[in-house]
Amino acid sequence: MPELIEYQCDYPGCGSVLFGSGIKCSWCRHIWCKSHDTVDQHECASLSMPQDVDRLRSIVQESADQQVARVLEKVRQHRHHIIQDIQSLRPSHVPTLHIPDTFDTLKASKWYSCFNVHFLISFEDNVKWLLRVRINDGREMPHDLVYPSIRSEVATLNVLKSHGVPVPTAWLPPHMQERYTGQEAPNIDYFFYDFLPGKAQEVPIDGYFGPINLPEDKIDQLVENYVKSQTMLSEIKLPCKQIGCLKISSTLDPAAEVIEVGPIIQQGTFMRPTAPHFLGPFDTLKEMYTAHIDATLHYISINGLRDKFQVDDYLWHLELRELVSCSKVLGETPDQLYIKHLDPSGTHLMVDENGYLSGILDWEWARVTTKADAFSDGLFRETEDFFWRGDNSLTDMEERVIDCYNKHGRPDLAECVTGSRLYHRLASIGRYDPARHKSGYREVFKPDLPEDFDPPPRDADWRVYMMQRYRANEGLQEVMQKYGWNIERAEEVSNRARGV
Repeated sequence: MPELIEYQCDYPGCGSVLFGSGIKCSWCRHIWCKSHDTVDQHECASLSMPQDVDRLRSIVQESADQQVARVLEKVRQHRHHIIQDIQSLRPSHVPTLHIPDTFDTLKASKWYSCFNVHFLISFEDNVKWLLRVRINDGREMPHDLVYPSIRSEVATLNVLKSHGVPVPTAWLPPHMQERYTGQEAPNIDYFFYDFLPGKAQEVPIDGYFGPINLPEDKIDQLVENYVKSQTMLSEIKLPCKQIGCLKISSTLDPAAEVIEVGPIIQQGTFMRPTAPHFLGPFDTLKEMYTAHIDATLHYISINGLRDKFQVDDYLWHLELRELVSCSKVLGETPDQLYIKHLDPSGTHLMVDENGYLSGILDWEWARVTTKADAFSDGLFRETEDFFWRGDNSLTDMEERVIDCYNKHGRPDLAECVTGSRLYHRLASIGRYDPARHKSGYREVFKPDLPEDFDPPPRDADWRVYMMQRYRANEGLQEVMQKYGWNIERAEEVSNRARGV
């Protein structure tokens, strides 16, 4: 889910402001107001699945190409400024910024992903850097939204580097440093870091819910690389006392800069629609998840999620809020905190020519958190049983990771994977789906469920139960009134579902 802020319609000169999840077309990524979301302006409006699947897929690719092409053009436009930045960070050296002549050349290099594009920087002494440029969906994003993310990624990389983790050293451009008072910043978001040799770990997937499709020996090596990377992170003893994202202190004295914990920097509903956008830091996970849920409730109340189930969405998040408030585990004050990679799919690992771990990349959105949270992932991928049927059993890949941790004498990290489902379930905050079986979300909070908590399994009955349970909640009453619901209507729907 992208940043939930206000955007303008893409039609030239329109100026209409739109807000909420789903305002960007899923295919072409354009934003159209109602007046301009027409077949003449928006081809996708005339297409549908599955009959137009080939054309829609080509539109997705065209949109992605256009976004990267815009980045390429901006780098060309700001080449002189970027080179000046490099020279200020590495004086007395001669940099060369390698900008591909054409988009096709850049595309063939594959030096880009969904979020960033990379350009090589070489020096006369054979040192190599990369320019890492945010794609931002091909749009100019507010500085108060993008700058904290880049500053945190740079701070995280440099903390990891100082502890021997194989990540690149990173540098902020001068205009993004807190104490900067120079000329106006360019309309392109970037930073610099060391070039790391190697290639991304291959993690081919069979479909959305499919397993990792690799030979057994390659899976074993993937697990070993993953366990090695997580073990490195577990050995870093941070002096931090709060949960949040790392940042560089805003001191006027560069020599006195220290790394500290700031707000959680994340997309979706874990933010405010207006500045200051980000929430935290927090003393406990209970505080963090409660803040995320409250932010989500606010988005629902202003139709920021633009779904068809606003009342059920609100009720489900009220249920989650109550379960979080009763959790003893989430309420514990941590005595030691760790750095968590927020997208540990396996492709964040760099490997050498023999397939061994050589680096760890993509630290955007990384956070400082508890041990149980930081090491809960275990190369987990949602299965159909997890998604549809509320199944919280461990996957085969997680069992492999647990065995590998135990083999290397780290039963403590294996235990984090064993108890990981609480954190995997809470990752759904802000992403309500009535198709998900609600029992799976309650099971992970045992034995801390409230004594009087006994919701019925059928959704229509659950809706009545929750409306009664949270009838004193003013926000719920406002949402119910806004979308034409009351307890009587809910009871009628429940009775019809039961054939009464």
